[in-house]
Amino acid sequence: MKEYLILKLVLLLLDISSVKGLRCFSCYDIIHPRFCDRIDTCSHDEVCGIDKIIKPHETTFNIGCVKASTCSTKRTLSDVEACHTCCNTDLCNVNGCGEHGFGSQHGKVCFNCQGITDINECKHVAFCEENEVCFIDRQRIAAESYYTLGCRNRHVCQPDTEIGSIFGRSAEHKIISRSLQCTRCCDINLCNDHCGNTTDHSQTTQNNLIQTRVTTTTTTTTGRPTETTTEICHDHSNCDYLVQQLGICNDSYGLQMCPVACGKCIIPTTYSCIDTDTECSYLRDTYNICAVPDTARKSGCLKTCNYCDTKGNEFYLGFLTSHNQNGKLYLYIVSITDGSCQIFIPFLNMNSSFAISNVSINSYDISRTVFMDQHGIHRKAIHVKCNIPVSIYGLTFTGNEVDGFLALPSKSLGNKYIVSSFTPWTREIPFSNSNFGIIGIHQSTNVTIHFRIAGGSVTYNNIQYRNNDTLSIHLTEFDTFYLSSHYDFSGTLVAASNPVVVMSGVRTSYLRNGWGNHMEEMILPNKQLGRDFIVPKLYDSQCNFRIFAPEHSRVRINNNSLIQYLDIQGGRFREFENYNLYTMQSSDPVQVQLYCNGVTSTNDAFMVTLPSVQHFKSSYTYPVVNDFETSYPPQHFYITVIIKSNAKTGLLLDDKDIVKYEMISNITLASTLYSVITVEQSVGLHEIKQNNDIPFGLIVFGRNKYSGYGFPAGFATKINP
Repeated sequence: MKEYLILKLVLLLLDISSVKGLRCFSCYDIIHPRFCDRIDTCSHDEVCGIDKIIKPHETTFNIGCVKASTCSTKRTLSDVEACHTCCNTDLCNVNGCGEHGFGSQHGKVCFNCQGITDINECKHVAFCEENEVCFIDRQRIAAESYYTLGCRNRHVCQPDTEIGSIFGRSAEHKIISRSLQCTRCCDINLCNDHCGNTTDHSQTTQNNLIQTRVTTTTTTTTGRPTETTTEICHDHSNCDYLVQQLGICNDSYGLQMCPVACGKCIIPTTYSCIDTDTECSYLRDTYNICAVPDTARKSGCLKTCNYCDTKGNEFYLGFLTSHNQNGKLYLYIVSITDGSCQIFIPFLNMNSSFAISNVSINSYDISRTVFMDQHGIHRKAIHVKCNIPVSIYGLTFTGNEVDGFLALPSKSLGNKYIVSSFTPWTREIPFSNSNFGIIGIHQSTNVTIHFRIAGGSVTYNNIQYRNNDTLSIHLTEFDTFYLSSHYDFSGTLVAASNPVVVMSGVRTSYLRNGWGNHMEEMILPNKQLGRDFIVPKLYDSQCNFRIFAPEHSRVRINNNSLIQYLDIQGGRFREFENYNLYTMQSSDPVQVQLYCNGVTSTNDAFMVTLPSVQHFKSSYTYPVVNDFETSYPPQHFYITVIIKSNAKTGLLLDDKDIVKYEMISNITLASTLYSVITVEQSVGLHEIKQNNDIPFGLIVFGRNKYSGYGFPAGFATKINP
């Protein structure tokens, strides 16, 4: 009986029409049409439709192909159905019922599938960045053709006319002659639905493409790379609905229809920043292609040249003042190759070089006199430039006042930010302030600050600024601008004419137990923010989290038992206290900060920027440090891993399987089961990776009885043009 019902359901859901019709977004029970990443091809008597459903405490949408007859006749809406509308052009049902789909900055909509054998089976789409176009590759493996479709940087598809002068004629021929059976780029929505020399509405031909081969390689114990293949599996386009509403994963036929959503297998991940050439290491070492950003992009070696994440060659950073002024500030620099870095601090008139080792944490202590602690513009920037890609972590160890942050390389910075501070501890006025700092990295930058100040004001240059007031300043390279207030700055908006650094935090915070601690982060620019989050409960911790919205955002949060919908206005935030595990989806990019302290300890609070799913990477090299000024046992150091549940068995920590978890919990996001794993760590340099290149998020934190720190281990980032 069950098999009959499942078969009947399949027949109802599948498009059995042989006539190619409209292509419509097709998703059920979603919080906004723009969240839909699946399409269906309608039959000849269907058009695109959108239904808006208003229920107590939530509004959802059903979008997909509908009979045209339901649109041409007057229809009686149900008690909960607020709107039903239709349209008759491809992808038009992302708009309607008073909702607007994509913003003006979105790129093309492209088919997005990996390793399929039949192009017509691809029902998933990706929303490209502005500098990307659609692509399709066909590769022959073991006598069968496999297709990969998605978004690709347009520079990879359009060769630079000067590429021969960069590499030489033999290298140019080598790059272009390496080809798949077929590779094709095009620049209109859903144009990557065929491969070959078929006429293309975008007028892109085979002759104006760089043809590259994309293969998966592994390295054996002999060091020789070998090609491997991954099990191919994909879901029916309605699996989100089938799994959530019908629970079909308990049925064998359901597992065949929805193997990914049911956790039976893993789809290989396509990164927005990838190598499209298999010999990038050779090109980097022989022709130094990574030295010039444009060359790295156009040669298809973005990942090898570290344009994918928060590793970089140049950094600007600073430190916000803490309550305690005794102790040291540290930079911890890690790299997978040996090299050297140069550090320049104009305030100290210091310019020095030092060696970088790939087998240890490279620490550099800095005088606390470079603290940003005086209102206004000073020259307290720290500039680090290296001849190899590195990751940099800044930590403050001043008495019991401790916290850490991940430094962002200059290539990952932006022009717009939302300040993410926290509640100051009023008992410690004037030593407890919400604060932020802005660092100039160009010769001339104009900055506008739109204040959000909860319940008070701040005075600068004898002028009092209150909530919604605006301040304009001008910065040159290495300038730092600092402000602090007894009132929370959270939600303050920063806009600059050139990319800048923004540091944000609290001199002494107030978190739950009445005892505060220094908090500090280098915050992500708005253009680097994500939409989808797993909000973990950190081990042996009580945490709050805040959702910061640069623009008006509609957010769906779920803690496995309760679903809530939030409307957050631009420049505002929402806070959740002492939470358990949550998932979160937002209609627009948002920033999420965690604020945590120990369950039984005091004074050890820290803040940490939460990586979104869009920030996940497949490997991290990171430090675990213990430079506390005073040693108060017990001391513990942990990592928290956020990963798809069916990928956790592929995790390798320092090249070994993880055999002991301090804590593990599970939660579902968009029909995918995720695990949150905590592992205790020793002090030192560590590496963690997923051996199938499945991305995951990573947070590092440590504490003793009276101090604590936390920071994200790294982010996948977008690339500055």
